[in-house]
Amino acid sequence: MLRRSGRIEWTPFLDFPSLREVAKLVPSLSDYLRRTRCKVSGAEEIWLPAGWLETTGQRRVLRTWPDEKRPLLIFEHSDHRPQPKTLSNLLESECRLNPGSIWVCRVHNDGLASETVGRIVRTGQDYVLLSRMAIPLHDGLLSPCIVCCDDIFAAYLKMPIAVSAEQTAFLQQLGLQLGRTIQIWPAGLPGRGWDGEGQSEWLTTEAPCFGIVHDHPVDTYIFRLNADPEKRIAAKGVGKPIFVRLSPLPAGVFTLSVTGKRGRPAPSETKGHIVLRVQEPAPWTPGTTSHSGVAVILDPPDATLDTLWEGDIKLTVLGPEERQVECRIDLQRPDGSEILSDTIGTYALPVSPRDLAAGIRSIQERHGWDLLSASSAQISIFGEELGQYTVRLERDLKPLQWVCRSGKGATSVRVIDDTGSSEDAGTELFTFLDPADAVPLSTPDALAGLEVGGQGGLFTVRSGEHLDALVVNHVTGGLRDLITSPRPRRCGRVVSAGIHMSDIPSFPYRLLWEERRLVSVANL
Repeated sequence: MLRRSGRIEWTPFLDFPSLREVAKLVPSLSDYLRRTRCKVSGAEEIWLPAGWLETTGQRRVLRTWPDEKRPLLIFEHSDHRPQPKTLSNLLESECRLNPGSIWVCRVHNDGLASETVGRIVRTGQDYVLLSRMAIPLHDGLLSPCIVCCDDIFAAYLKMPIAVSAEQTAFLQQLGLQLGRTIQIWPAGLPGRGWDGEGQSEWLTTEAPCFGIVHDHPVDTYIFRLNADPEKRIAAKGVGKPIFVRLSPLPAGVFTLSVTGKRGRPAPSETKGHIVLRVQEPAPWTPGTTSHSGVAVILDPPDATLDTLWEGDIKLTVLGPEERQVECRIDLQRPDGSEILSDTIGTYALPVSPRDLAAGIRSIQERHGWDLLSASSAQISIFGEELGQYTVRLERDLKPLQWVCRSGKGATSVRVIDDTGSSEDAGTELFTFLDPADAVPLSTPDALAGLEVGGQGGLFTVRSGEHLDALVVNHVTGGLRDLITSPRPRRCGRVVSAGIHMSDIPSFPYRLLWEERRLVSVANL
């Protein structure tokens, strides 16, 4: 899929379905997915947490266009944990880019473009074409387009309502097929259960109404409802819709077939059908819901683990009054191992967001650093015979990073090292008073947690090619504590052309220097 990131710029990403239902059929696959990390070909080279593929809505931005001859998912190799054959077959057959010299993505109204597997383009639609080779532009059809990804070229295709013979030939040279369609949709009162492809639901008290439009020359429409006699209606010009309304129907399943006929220059026709499921209206009893189980509302629906810790998530649990539910939270590290499993609380239904927020704050106070090192969390709501509901929250963690937490007048920092390196990471501190001098820190102490003294400064950690830095300003009094007066010292070389330490303002800017190189600028 593509996401619009500028006027002519697009960002490609892969949208992975959940393998939870497949894993339920094969116990070895379920265990393997819960214990093994994976990464996406063409995305950032980081290992994703174990269990990542058992949740829905997982997306990764592509930095380099993947090789269509190789699977898009790479699992961490382990001699004592061989890959199940079921997963190997699934990766080889279903987890690849579609082969070919060109990929077609249809642009939708929400700013996303999704791949059209059959490479069929239709009139009046917009597309983004992707190819490993430069795509020749065409006046009236193709315009320049940029995709923020290496090893791929792109062009923007805007299909007109009417396509000439010359334009049709050009599209065929690109490997595209021009589709001719008759579009039908519910009009007036929206039909329930409309799937966009021909399935709809209606009540016996309603008169189904449909709009019909064609993208190629059509002279007449022929309608038939089940085995009833045909009805003929004259069609309008290309792109001009007509509307038809049926009489109220009895309960049952009906098929409305639509045929578009054209007599000149050669007899041709386009066929389609709509299924109407008609039922009696169901009376509503005040004070009841459509089911007797537990209903959970998550706001925002795409919340992450960071959203939870920052207190910006609202979780509401609905159900029969006075019944109780138990809420638990389980945290996992990036490698899939469990950090903790704790009870948020036991509540009487309905449970408000304020009730759950208080329980989560209590867990934050008890477990401290464990929460910051987690890459995923699972909130489970148990209602006995009312059912069980699970909310899974994820966040991306860098292999090497500083984390910070404050409380009770103290600020602490800690290094989380998930690089897998056997060598100790190098940790240093550049204070605000002496920004040119690095103070070495004990790596074991940094991994266990350090309390920030003085006003703080710039904490750095490096391990191989991984580097992370964190600026911590520890203020215990009022705004006056924000004022910093670095102690100048003469370096062996010029700090920077025309700039001396005495020229650095103490507020509102802090400049952290390392002889000739500017390390960081923190604009307060």
